[in-house]
Amino acid sequence: MNLKKNKNGVTLVEVLVTGMIGAVVAAATVTFVNISGRSTDEMAALQVMQQESSMINELFLRKVRGGQSICNMESGMCVKPDSTAVGSSYIRISYPNPNDNIEFKIANTMLTMITLSTGKTQNLSTRLCTTENPSAFLIQPFGESVQLTLTLEYARKNKNYTYTTTIGSARCKNIL
Repeated sequence: MNLKKNKNGVTLVEVLVTGMIGAVVAAATVTFVNISGRSTDEMAALQVMQQESSMINELFLRKVRGGQSICNMESGMCVKPDSTAVGSSYIRISYPNPNDNIEFKIANTMLTMITLSTGKTQNLSTRLCTTENPSAFLIQPFGESVQLTLTLEYARKNKNYTYTTTIGSARCKNIL
């Protein structure tokens, strides 16, 4: 009894095993590409946040250092913080010369600097998102100085990213 094997074709088992291995490799490749794409988006969002925050920090500190006082704008009134921290989306920096007074306002998706004497506005960021924890300033008085922290929340491709940075201490005469 000599059985001859067919060496010209493939068996059904070989085809199924090859198909299963191909499917596993394809699934792993698609997963890897998706994870890489998400990582790239997150890195790009973080880079934008860091660049904007650095620019805002620099501008903000430059403006605050020459200021006489910082206050939280509540219902159109300038309210100076007492000894406790105040979270605000709208602050005013007052100078000895009232023509130099400026305001920083976070509204909707923008952070804007307003020069009060001219009414000129400058958008510092237009990528902010409005959520339960919106972007805001935190003002913490320390005697004649104030510690400023800025939390920015950015939206990118249907995902929100939060970036919090301490702007630093700035000396403001008459802060209290």
